[in-house]
Amino acid sequence: MARFYGELVGGANLSTAVAAARISVLNQPKRLSPRGQRTLKDWLVPVLYQQEAYTPFTPQTPTPSFAALMAAAEQEEEQVEAQVTNLPEAGTYGFVGRSAEILVLERAFRQNNVVLLKGMGGVGKTQLALGFGRWLAETQGRDGGIFFTSFEQGATLSNVVNEIGRQLGGERFVSLMADQQEQIVLEYLNTNPCLLIWDNFEPVAGFPAGNQPLLTEPERQRLQQWLKAMRGGKSWVLMTSRRDEPWLDCGYRLVPLAGLSRPNRRYPGLSDSEALATQILQTVNVELKNLPPEYLELLKLLGGIRCLCEWCCLICNAKPQQL
Repeated sequence: MARFYGELVGGANLSTAVAAARISVLNQPKRLSPRGQRTLKDWLVPVLYQQEAYTPFTPQTPTPSFAALMAAAEQEEEQVEAQVTNLPEAGTYGFVGRSAEILVLERAFRQNNVVLLKGMGGVGKTQLALGFGRWLAETQGRDGGIFFTSFEQGATLSNVVNEIGRQLGGERFVSLMADQQEQIVLEYLNTNPCLLIWDNFEPVAGFPAGNQPLLTEPERQRLQQWLKAMRGGKSWVLMTSRRDEPWLDCGYRLVPLAGLSRPNRRYPGLSDSEALATQILQTVNVELKNLPPEYLELLKLLGGIRCLCEWCCLICNAKPQQL
């Protein structure tokens, strides 16, 4: 289906898209069944009946930008402006499941431009935040840019501003005064649809409770004021934390996150955690159905906690009694 819709979006007619999809099915004959992977020759199944050619989408020629017109007048090569994003690379086993959670996040942002994704350590908060960011990048949902900042080591507002400014303005941004930098970046965020991902936010105010905060009180107040200044703007801020952050006092929307337990759409009959296990086990040439029952029971007991599921699958060659 991905190849079929990809061809349609690219401007192909319906019959061409169906033919391309059938070729894709022919080249990938492996299908997941309750008994493991099976080789099927089902490329003949998709059949199209039509009386005349039909092209659902006609790609539109983009209006030349001012930069393009300038480049043409000066006979210079135009620099293609791609969407700005600094998202880390996808993990070893990719992004698995979480379709429902992505929908929950998208709906939460329709009501509030600041969302806190809360969950225990290892549940997959970072992976979901990155998956959400990549989904928005692919669908052009935030064409102003997607910017990732980790607060695990104590990033400050200046770090956030500098990272965004450098990506948008290059080295010219560095020559500006600090106040100018903050003003320009804030104005850009409030007038352009962007996504800011603030990951591992809990150490900012000290975590676990009683630990020394990584940022001073004035630095935390600057973050608080910054979020309040973004109210009513076009950009979204997605924070991940292992707890609530009431000190922010910005009226954020709380979205709790549990383990990978929902039915997986890619692998019918499997949960998201079992689908993740399937992908991990493929890297060590093991099929899920061939694991001893002790491993399958352990996988269920882990409650869909992503990091624990990865650990369980990577030790699949060990004897159960050794665990």
